[in-house]
Amino acid sequence: MTIITIFKYPNSIDQNLFTTLIYCEYLRTLILNFVKRNLFKHIFFDLDHTLWDFEKSSEETLIELYKDFQLEKRMNAPVELFVETFRKVNFSLWAQLDNREITKKYVREQRFPLVFEKLGANPADSPIGMGEEYLRRCPKKANLIEGTIEVLEYLKDDYQLHILTNGFQDVQHIKMSHSNIDSYFESVVTAECSGFSKPNKSMFDYALNLANAKAEESIMIGDNLNADIKGAIGAGIQAIFFNPDEKDHEEELLADIKNLNQLIDLL
Repeated sequence: MTIITIFKYPNSIDQNLFTTLIYCEYLRTLILNFVKRNLFKHIFFDLDHTLWDFEKSSEETLIELYKDFQLEKRMNAPVELFVETFRKVNFSLWAQLDNREITKKYVREQRFPLVFEKLGANPADSPIGMGEEYLRRCPKKANLIEGTIEVLEYLKDDYQLHILTNGFQDVQHIKMSHSNIDSYFESVVTAECSGFSKPNKSMFDYALNLANAKAEESIMIGDNLNADIKGAIGAGIQAIFFNPDEKDHEEELLADIKNLNQLIDLL
């Protein structure tokens, strides 16, 4: 007999049995919450695509740059195609960066010329200073993934919260400050400050040491299956995969969630 059955057909259940089962379910919930909150003490979040809405922030910035730099005259492509091409180029470059095939300097300097090239325009026509302007504007966008504030508010009293990101060192605090989430976190670790990138175990070890945390007391939450999830598991940290697109995988996880608000029931 399940709790669902009890609530669906309450009149068919002996009232003493009904009361006992409800009480047992209540005790089970209390015990589970006690165990979870005493077993885990630290939660490490990825930032971009997990809490901070990179896609929306980037799109808003690119639309501004398209207008301000009069890109339609330079590349003869509509703004929608410019934004989509940037997204694909940027995704490819970050994948190469995670594999240590290129440098962050290369990403910053070459992504817009590569976008021009992909659109059939002369890479040399990419405006001087546009890359720097993108980096100046984009981090100041306050767009967050739905549920971010509610979840951080829920977790803050029971866990020590941290950020673990491969993003550029000089813009992470700007993103967090402008989106008003910086006060929730006790530490922020980037690839640059640690000297390593996710999924390298050394980056997770650095973050654990900085937070004075043990791997078995920690959870990693992120959207990148390789960098966040496999990296955390390799470092002995339990992982929750933020998986809004419901990608297939075979990893053994603490949980696989489609939206952040599911963390409220899990933790």
